[in-house]
Amino acid sequence: MKNWPITLTMVFGSFIAGATSEGGGAIAFPIFTKVLHISPLDSKVFSLAIQSIGMMAATLTIIVIRIKVEWRVILWASIGGLFGVVFS
Repeated sequence: MKNWPITLTMVFGSFIAGATSEGGGAIAFPIFTKVLHISPLDSKVFSLAIQSIGMMAATLTIIVIRIKVEWRVILWASIGGLFGVVFS
């Protein structure tokens, strides 16, 4: 029960992320670093981990219930993302 502030932050962060285009990590990071005094590195890694878990859950749902996807869009978005990773 000693980590309840983190849980509470993520509950509200997920509500805001679900209701807006803002990611939960964008809500959690400033609260973790400024209010809860968690190191920026740990806050960043935690935010990325939470995002990865949510995106993987969505991916598995799409695969399991066989939602049709536009593979051309995924291809072009992946190519653009690759350029962003390489040149950033």
